[in-house]
Amino acid sequence: MANRVLQRQDYKVGWICALPIELAAAQEILDEEHDYFDDEQGKTDKAASLYTLGRVGDHNVVLAGLPAGQLGTNSAAATAIQIQRDFPSIQFGLMVGIGGGVPSDANDIRLGDVVVSQPQMMHGGVIQYDLGKTRPNTFERTGFLNSPPTALLEAVAQLQARQFRSHDIFSKHISGFKHLPDFSRDYAGPDCLYHSSYSHVGGPDCDNCLEEHLIKRPVRKGLGINVHRGTIASGNQVMRDGVERDRLSSDLGGVLCFEMEAAGLMNRFPCLVIRGICDYADSHKNKRWQPYAAMTAAVYAKALLTVVPSLGPTPTLNEFIARRGNNEAAKILNQNCQKLLESLEFPEMYRRHIVIKRPCQGTGNWLFQTEEYQEWLKGTHRFLWIKGKAGAGKSVLMKRTLQELQVRSDAEPLTLASFFYDGSGTALEKSGTGLLRAILYQIFKQNRTLVEEFMTASDNQFVKGRSLGWELRELMEAFEISSKLQNWRPTILLLDGLDEGSAEEVRALVFFFKQQILPANAKDSNKLRICLSSRHYPSISMENCLELFVENHNRVDIETFTHQKLSGSSGNPNDEKMMQSILERAGGVFLWVDLVTSSILEADDDGETLQGKMAMLNATPRELDGLYTQVFLKLTSNERLETFRILSWVLMAARRLTPLELCFAMQFGPSQSCVTFESWERSSWFIGHGGQQERFIRSRSRGLLGIQKVSYETDSYRVQFIHQTVPWFLLKKGLVILQPMTDPAYMTGLMHHQIAITCIQYLSQKKMVICPSMAMLRQCAQQSESSFLQWVESVQPLPVVDDNKRRWSRQKQKLMAGFTSVTQKPGQSMNSLDSESTSTDVATVIKTVFSCLPLFQYAVEALEWHLGVAEENRIAMNSVLDVFIHDGPQFIQLWYSFQDALYLPRRHRFHLVDWGDFLQASVALGLVSLIGELSLRLSSRRMRLPTSCDLTKSLFHAISQGSLKIVHNLLACGASLDATSQEGYSPLEEACRCKRVAVVKMIVANGADIERKNTFGFTPLHHAAQAGAADVVEALLEAGASVDPCDAFGGQTPLLVAAR
Repeated sequence: MANRVLQRQDYKVGWICALPIELAAAQEILDEEHDYFDDEQGKTDKAASLYTLGRVGDHNVVLAGLPAGQLGTNSAAATAIQIQRDFPSIQFGLMVGIGGGVPSDANDIRLGDVVVSQPQMMHGGVIQYDLGKTRPNTFERTGFLNSPPTALLEAVAQLQARQFRSHDIFSKHISGFKHLPDFSRDYAGPDCLYHSSYSHVGGPDCDNCLEEHLIKRPVRKGLGINVHRGTIASGNQVMRDGVERDRLSSDLGGVLCFEMEAAGLMNRFPCLVIRGICDYADSHKNKRWQPYAAMTAAVYAKALLTVVPSLGPTPTLNEFIARRGNNEAAKILNQNCQKLLESLEFPEMYRRHIVIKRPCQGTGNWLFQTEEYQEWLKGTHRFLWIKGKAGAGKSVLMKRTLQELQVRSDAEPLTLASFFYDGSGTALEKSGTGLLRAILYQIFKQNRTLVEEFMTASDNQFVKGRSLGWELRELMEAFEISSKLQNWRPTILLLDGLDEGSAEEVRALVFFFKQQILPANAKDSNKLRICLSSRHYPSISMENCLELFVENHNRVDIETFTHQKLSGSSGNPNDEKMMQSILERAGGVFLWVDLVTSSILEADDDGETLQGKMAMLNATPRELDGLYTQVFLKLTSNERLETFRILSWVLMAARRLTPLELCFAMQFGPSQSCVTFESWERSSWFIGHGGQQERFIRSRSRGLLGIQKVSYETDSYRVQFIHQTVPWFLLKKGLVILQPMTDPAYMTGLMHHQIAITCIQYLSQKKMVICPSMAMLRQCAQQSESSFLQWVESVQPLPVVDDNKRRWSRQKQKLMAGFTSVTQKPGQSMNSLDSESTSTDVATVIKTVFSCLPLFQYAVEALEWHLGVAEENRIAMNSVLDVFIHDGPQFIQLWYSFQDALYLPRRHRFHLVDWGDFLQASVALGLVSLIGELSLRLSSRRMRLPTSCDLTKSLFHAISQGSLKIVHNLLACGASLDATSQEGYSPLEEACRCKRVAVVKMIVANGADIERKNTFGFTPLHHAAQAGAADVVEALLEAGASVDPCDAFGGQTPLLVAAR
């Protein structure tokens, strides 16, 4: 007899399984299996055919399995979204399958038992244990997963009540599996639980494991199913460690089992999680118990559905909104869509694409005529990987391809997104996080209906609390969800320069995209196509991927480029011979040709003969590394030093520099004669306009630096290397060629040290503009409006570059007028400077002042970082110490004031610390070598400690940080172990309170009194016990600390304090 055929809207329950064995158990439990219904064309509905349709009791159920080999929260989330899209009438779901149990004294969980998610304490029934923030010495879990629907929790309670009255409520359902011996209890074998610290010996079973490590448990009476209700831990990793299992369970308040899918469902798919226990989440895993555990979970799910009332028709969300005319919901959706786009966008998203040179006219067309490109474009193959040597023109070719495809996208419904890696750029410009943010932003920006559907399908979870940056895992999940939505259009991704990212991360991304394409969209080859480009990457490969090697195809392009570039040279007919020689030596590398032809043109301008130019060409190395080396070896010692300095700045700078910033940096270095702004302006080294700046930078860098526009919207220019091969070469051997007397091990630290000195010298100028600190602005506000405006009027940007003069003159008039109008608004006065509206106008003034001071903002922001890197690389801080000693209090306060003002426009200024003096600043910055040098000078009596330095505060700061070497150096400077902090603690007490065991041991070794009592009668041992620092307690006891002293109030010993 034929099975019944129902319609799509008749199915109200979604049942999701992760493994085939779980799906088999679910199919076996059905009371009735249904045939597939037809689509609008009268054919079997393709979407429905991916599921198993049937009935359990009074409920029509859709059974869905995850794609083969794709486990985890992301895959579960995508499946849940898909099933809801294919069956909009589904009102709730069940996640049914197997899991790893967590046996404990409180819960006698055994193999074959069933665990059901149920809200407990502060959790909704499921905890995602691997989602959160990594902080120093801890992991902070974030987010909250929804509870199961109330109707299902009521059914759980009803079923529990029935089980109290009759322990045999599951037997009739179990009997349906008698004809399947693999699902029987006998097939599963013995139930063995080992101590959590005992690891599996090896082999497919536990025959080699020692019985003495087994935990003896009483034999259970009866063979029924035992059910446990409580919290389930979910994450994207298989738990196979008994010790880690117990630790996590304890951290989470006691969980019943571990699994890998539920966390991806709870906030998207209202469901109950049901898990049959097949192992104990330890190393003693085997698959014998999986069928029986899958069966017990399915049996419980069927019993549960028998007590859930029959579900009537329920309107979908869209129907509900339409029925209510809920304009507010549409408004909120629109706001959330905008928030999502804003959170994905970042300023440098298109920067690399912008700076890539336009392809030479008539080049690049060969790609579009290749069979590989045509096959990829048609969708026969959906991965095309363009590979080539460094400098072969891959990025230019990808930019040309993007232009070609943009024309195509205008004529058909095609979504086009791209990302160009930049190994010298910011973190986002060279990371998978930046890549996914950029392409998701572009995809959503081009398809408004998709982003709306995505926000609805994901329940706005990707914008809730989105105050911090995106994580790679979140972005992958967002991409995976959106790619399976109904409004997803055929999409092409162009991803350039993969070799400039982290190899490990790129490998993960390639695997991720492969997973998105092959299993999910196999029936629709045009859904997603990806074109990649990189150097020849030996560590990453992919099956079924078309490959093109640029240097095998670009000879005609290089010939075209060479002819166009040399077309204005001498015109000698014999030049053709030189061009052919260039082509033969190029090896398919455009950059090599560009550099060589530039040298030939310079020689031609100098009147060089063809013979001379050919000799120069023949002497030119064929590889880029050799070419760069040749350039450096021709320099004099002074030229090498100059080139080293300018390349060091661009190589090590915390961000890209403007041309004017770099010119200033070159003038204020440690070995330059120009010290003040005035002396620089009067000197023959003065650089006053853009054209001269560009020539200066290109000349001093020997042509290895260029100036590029970095924004479509503004005339913003930055200095950068002409190609990524330049910084690679510098780090590999170029810097050593320029500075052969410097130990390569100290090269990085030396460059950062020199940049730090430059920043200090720059900020120490006596004629530096007076900086408007917060305190000063508040004082101005309290006095009168005119006080602030008087300060604005007095500001004279220095040095007096013509462009700055004109710009400041115009801006000052606008700002003073604008600020006056703001403060004259009804109800608003200058006393409200801390309010957001007024501080915005103050910030505008400050920003304009700073913009007239090249290198000022960079020096303020980056000095701390450069000092830190120099310290990490063990560079002596003698020069920095000299500045600090000479101008210590003044410079530190000035620097603090600069930071205070610079960060005024930002709301989050909590990271600023008033360091007080240079010694406290050095402790805060972790400058071990500087404090060490200070101790040497003090011990040799070459100097006295400046009276402004507070050794005690510095010592306690270092102890709280756990800086062992700094504490040692401060003690050598004369810090006393008998000192007392403002709170009344001794150095030893402070170390105990902060759990700094290494510092405790060192302080004790230096003679600190381990029995000293404070005013409350606490000894250091009391403090360690109160802090729960077992290792510190142990160290004190080993040093002879007494356990008998009582405090001054309750008479408590350290042991009682620890117990409390």
